[in-house]
Order: sequence, then structure tokens, then C-alpha cells
Amino acid sequence: MRTESGAVPEQPTHVRVLWDDEYLYIAFECVDTDVWATIDERDGGLWDEEVVEVFVDDDSDSRTYLEYEINPLNALVDLYVLNRTGRRDAIKFMLDWNSSGIRHAVRVDGDPRRRGSRDRGWAAEWAIPFGDFTTAPHIPPRNGDAWRINFYRIDRGDQDEYSAWSPTGAINFHVPERFGTLVFSTHTVTRKDRQNGGATNERYTSRFVSADD
Repeated sequence: MRTESGAVPEQPTHVRVLWDDEYLYIAFECVDTDVWATIDERDGGLWDEEVVEVFVDDDSDSRTYLEYEINPLNALVDLYVLNRTGRRDAIKFMLDWNSSGIRHAVRVDGDPRRRGSRDRGWAAEWAIPFGDFTTAPHIPPRNGDAWRINFYRIDRGDQDEYSAWSPTGAINFHVPERFGTLVFSTHTVTRKDRQNGGATNERYTSRFVSADD
């Protein structure tokens, strides 16, 4: 949904989440008729171009969380965020923090280095090691553990589009009280569960609960 209004975006995004004892797996699939990016170094300003992002608050304190970003060139941003007051001008972005052992990949149906090319979309995937999450209740997570999380996308074009899984009510992703809830579950997912927002692999499942539920 569009983060500022909750309206349906022009170019939709789908997110899937899985987990095992070592990693949190996150995949974005983005419909995009003009995929593009220029930044290819780690911790560059990916938010100024097209990007997908995930914010993870593993202890649900709404003050500290980890931020991960990938662009269509598979460039990575990873940082620790300290957001004690909720004021944008007071947030501390610690780009010197790096995930240890993170894996990521991108697939593009089109040409991301050429603006105006006729593209179809792109996909991005992370395998985020649970060792990153030092304040979580349990590592690996246990059945029923709940973390706060949100998923975002910036799509640049004639009119930029900012999408969020749990809309923040503003063009500002750093609103932790508006994060949704990710519930870890070992329940075997049914077709109905998938239709209602579940995701599954052979061993484990995750269930999304939005901030409004």
C-alpha cells in the first residue's frame, strides 16, 4: 500500500518471509516498467533511487531496529538505527554497523542501467543471519515469538511512489510504532493460510499481522 495514504500503488510489490535455525529469509517481487539504479557500492545512498527495504525491531521496543536495503544492482545497505524520540531530525543512523554473514541476490527482468527501457520488474532476496539480532527474546526464534517489522519500496518515476506493508501515514518509513508484527510459527501452512498472508517452506512458517489487526 502507499505509505502515506494506504491506497493501492500503481506498481505492486509482494513480500515473502521464511525462516530456519540460522536465517531470516525475505524476498521482494516488484512489478516495474522502468527498473533503474546507478549505485553499486555498499552503504551508498540507495534511498535516493529505486530500492526495497526491511526494518526489523527484534525486541519490539520501537526505539532501536536494523535496516536493510537492496537496489536493482544488488547493492546493499545495512545499518543500526536509534530512534528514541520519533523525530526525524533526532534519529541516529549508524552506517558503520555491518551484518556478518548476510547473503543477498537480485533478479531483473529488464535493463536497470538504462532509464526509460521497457522492463517488467525485479526481485530481491536476503538471507539475514539471526546473529544480527542481539536483542531478540530467543535465537533462533521459538514458536509464537513476535517481532515488529516493516517492508518498504521506493519506485522512482514521473511521480515517485512510496509503498509499505504497514503504512506509516506519511512519506517517512521511520515510524516504528506503525511497524507490523511478524509471528514465528511452526504451524504447517494450508492454502487458506497462504491466501491470508502466510508463507511456508519445508520446515518453518511465518505469519504476518499488520499494525491494524
